Amino acid sequence: MRVGLAPGLAALSPGTGHGTAWASVLGELRSDPAVKLVQRGRADVWLASGHAPPPDGRPLVVQVHEASWADPTLRRILHPEFAAAIDAATRASVAAAARVITPSGAARRQVIDAYGRAPDDVHAVPHGVDHHLFRPGLDLEPGLVATPYVLFVAVLHPRKNFAAVREAAKFLRGWRTATNSTY
Repeated sequence: MRVGLAPGLAALSPGTGHGTAWASVLGELRSDPAVKLVQRGRADVWLASGHAPPPDGRPLVVQVHEASWADPTLRRILHPEFAAAIDAATRASVAAAARVITPSGAARRQVIDAYGRAPDDVHAVPHGVDHHLFRPGLDLEPGLVATPYVLFVAVLHPRKNFAAVREAAKFLRGWRTATNSTY
């Protein structure tokens, strides 16, 4: 399958959030022998960011990382011009796409709710994990702790669902108590 890349997608800097996510997605696609990435010419489907105007008239799959600006509580703290611009660009991309991919179930629900897409057209496809480094049963290097933990890597921002982090910490606290763990 020939997968076309929207202009500028492959050039995103891996030092940014979007660049890192796209580097992972494109790396996975490059490793698939059935996929050929193209930036010009004929493609079976085009892959684009859901926050940029889509290529016109091409079969399209867009990746939307979130649609949190549709939440009235969050929208109040965003700059109005930014919120309007990203909403309009995302709305156009989602409307033009045959399918939408998101990195999580929460983002999937945001897209369905905000843009009215059919649930069967929006798919949660978590960003890649290096399975050589992160896998169940991995023998840990000396000095690494095998204690259950919660890792929250993000800025503290209303759209980051910090409530889920609190729930995970409560679960682990309950697990430690129930198992008489000394961790």
